[in-house]
Amino acid sequence: MHLKKTASLFILLTGLLAANLGLAHTMPQAELALGKVQLGSTLQQVSTAWGQPTKMTNEVFSEGIQLARYYYGNDLEVIGRGFLPEVPVGELKVTGFRCQSKDYTTPSGIAVGTAYSKVVEKFGAGEKLNREYVVNPVPGCTYYIYDVAQTGRQMLLAVNEEDIIQFLEINIEL
Repeated sequence: MHLKKTASLFILLTGLLAANLGLAHTMPQAELALGKVQLGSTLQQVSTAWGQPTKMTNEVFSEGIQLARYYYGNDLEVIGRGFLPEVPVGELKVTGFRCQSKDYTTPSGIAVGTAYSKVVEKFGAGEKLNREYVVNPVPGCTYYIYDVAQTGRQMLLAVNEEDIIQFLEINIEL
């Protein structure tokens, strides 16, 4: 009798855990990449994968942070960050992407132009984000955020009224 209660309790707890994980707004870390470039790659690896950027900036802030941005047209921004002492830009690690192009996809195929319902099918619904917290929000879009558990990494999606992704951001929170 005691074994049946223990087994039943184990099954119940396992079921609750599985249900809870299914409702979590999480994204696997492997998904936080565009093409062959992932968070933590160097900006040199970005150039190797996608060629030289059309525009580049490099700033050093008094807080000891070095921030470089590679722009590929108007539709893709790759952010690299490091800390002083200043290093060559190519050695900076990628800490974020901002993408409005259909040409760059995550490993599972998430891209601008993808139906948000496909993301929900694979990863569940993201947490709805108040537009007040979005810098330069895309007009007419709702924002959903997915976190990678306990890493400070996240994916942000802007979805229009037709359920189509218009903007994709992948980053490491500062």
